[in-house]
Amino acid sequence: MKRIPWHIVILGIFLFFFFWGLNAQYPVLGHDYFYFFPRMLEGKWHFLRQGLLPLRFAPHLCGGFPQYGNPQDLFYSLPQFLSFFLDLWTAAQLSIFIGMVLGYVGWVFFGKDVLRLTSPWSHVLALVCTANGFFFVHLAVGHLSYFTLPLMSWVLWVLFHREKESNRFVLLQRATFATVLAGIFLYSGSHLASFIILPLIVFFLPFDLLLSAEPRNRLIVLGRRCFFFGLASLTLGASKLVAVYSVMRVLPRSMAFYEYTAGQNVLLFAAKALWAFPQLPWFFTQDPINRIHEESMFTSPVVLIGIMVLAWLFLKNPHIGRWKKVFLAITALCIAGFLLGIVHGVGIIPETLQKFPFFSSLRVPERFLLILALLFSIGGIRGLALLFQKERWKVWNARAALGASVLTVAAFIGAYSPLLQSLEYTLPYDQINASLHADPDPLKQPITKVQNLRGLKVSDFHYFFQGSTGSRCYETIQSSNFPALQDGPVNLAWDDALNVYNPACIAYGKENGCRPGDRIDIDDLPNLERFINGKQTTWKLSAAQHVADGVTLVALLGIILVTVLSALYTCRKIWSARG
Repeated sequence: MKRIPWHIVILGIFLFFFFWGLNAQYPVLGHDYFYFFPRMLEGKWHFLRQGLLPLRFAPHLCGGFPQYGNPQDLFYSLPQFLSFFLDLWTAAQLSIFIGMVLGYVGWVFFGKDVLRLTSPWSHVLALVCTANGFFFVHLAVGHLSYFTLPLMSWVLWVLFHREKESNRFVLLQRATFATVLAGIFLYSGSHLASFIILPLIVFFLPFDLLLSAEPRNRLIVLGRRCFFFGLASLTLGASKLVAVYSVMRVLPRSMAFYEYTAGQNVLLFAAKALWAFPQLPWFFTQDPINRIHEESMFTSPVVLIGIMVLAWLFLKNPHIGRWKKVFLAITALCIAGFLLGIVHGVGIIPETLQKFPFFSSLRVPERFLLILALLFSIGGIRGLALLFQKERWKVWNARAALGASVLTVAAFIGAYSPLLQSLEYTLPYDQINASLHADPDPLKQPITKVQNLRGLKVSDFHYFFQGSTGSRCYETIQSSNFPALQDGPVNLAWDDALNVYNPACIAYGKENGCRPGDRIDIDDLPNLERFINGKQTTWKLSAAQHVADGVTLVALLGIILVTVLSALYTCRKIWSARG
C-alpha cells in the first residue's frame, strides 16, 4: 500500500476512536446538548411552518425570544438541515464528521500550498491539527457549534496560499469561497471562531512575511485578499450581524474572565493542557467536572519534538540574517506571552481586552490557548519536515511521517481514554428520542400554555414536549430582569397584556413602540395567535435590518452566480482539453 493511503487509514482509526469517545456513555450525551438540541427542534418546528424564512422569534424559548439575533443560533447550519431528515444525534455526529474530514483536507492543502510541505508531512500536519483535544472535549460535552472550527484550515489556505490571482475573476472566485466560509461560521452559531481564526491569522502573518522571498509584494497580495475577502464576507453576514447587534445591545453579556486558580503558574498549566499524559482532571482544576473540558487540549507529542527541532534548525540556518532571527524570536515570545497573559485571566492584558466589544462577553480565557497550540503544530511539523529534507535524513522521510501520524493517534487515545468517564455527560438521549415519537407529535403542536419551571437548572425540552413556554430557560443572554410570566394559558390577560413576551420588543423595541420585557399587548391578539402557531407575525423590523437583509440576499445571489459561472468555465476547459 502506498504511503498516502496509509495516512488515510490512520485518519480512519482516529475518527473511530473520536466518535467512540463521543458515545462513551451513550445513551447519555454531553450536558450542553441540552442547549443545542431544543433549538434544533425549534428550528425544525419553524421549518415545517415557514420553510427557510429566518427564525426571527422563537415561541418555545424563554417565553418568546429573538432567536435570529442570538449569536449561537444555528437555524442555517448543517446540523439543522440534517435534522430535517435524521434524528438529532445522528445529524450532529454526521455534521461533526463532515466538518472534521473537510478540515483535514484543508490542512493538507495548507501544508502543501502555503508551507510547501511534501504530501506525507502535509497529512501529518492535518492529523495533528484535527486531533487536537480541544475539539474532542468540547464536542463531547455538547458544544455543537464548534463542529465548524476545523474549517479554519480553509480560511488559512485561501488567504495565505502562494499562487497569485491571475485575473480579477480568480480573485472573485476566491473571495466567494472565503465568504462562504465566513457565512458557515456566522450562521452556524460559531461565534468563537472569530476569536480563534482572526488572531491566528494576525500571529501567523509576521512569520509568513519575514520568511518570504519578496515580503513587500507578499504584503500587497495579502492586503488585497484581506480587503476583498473581508468586504465580501460582511455582505453575506450583514443580516445576521445586524440582528445580533440588535439583540446584544439590549441584552449585553458582560462577564469577567475566569481566573486560573489551580495553585500553579500559567506556564505549567499550558504545558499540562497541551502535553500532560494522560489527561486527568486533577492535573488542572479544583472543579474538574465543570472545567476540565475548558482546560484540556492535548496536542500531539510530535509537535513538542518538532518545535525543538525547528528552534535548532532556525539557529543553525545561515540563510536567515541575524536581525531576522532576533526579530522572529522576539515576535514568537511576544505572541506566546500575550496568549498566556489572556489565559491567566487577570492582569493588564485580559483586563484591557475586556473593555472592548465582544471580548466583554467572553468568560473562558483558556480557549485562547488553542491558538498557541495550532501555531506550535504548524511550526513543529514544519521543523520536522525541514529536518527530513536534509540529505542525511531524506531516506527516512516517508517512514518518519508515517510514524509521526501513528504516534499522534496512539497518544490521543492514551491521553483521553482515562478522561471519558470524567466528562460531563448528562443528557438522556433515549428519553428525548422517545418523547419525540410520542402522541401527539410535539412538532405538530402549537404553544398553548406557560409553565414556570422551578429548580436550579431548566430544560428547554420540557417546553417543547409540553407545547408550552416559560420565563426561565437555558440561555446565557436572557435577561433576568423581565417580569415573570404567570402559569396558565398563553392568552391569559393581566396588567393590560397577554401572557407571552413580545420578542420584537427586545431587538426592535423602538419600531414596535415597546420596551424589552414587555408582553404582547391585548390589542395584538392576532399576532399572538400567529406566533404560537409558528406563522409569520406583523411585528416591525428596523430599517437597518431590512437593508441588511437585502444586502445579504444580493450577496447570496452573487455567490450562486459566481458558482455557476465557475462551474461552466471548468466544464468548458475540460471539454476543450478533450477536443
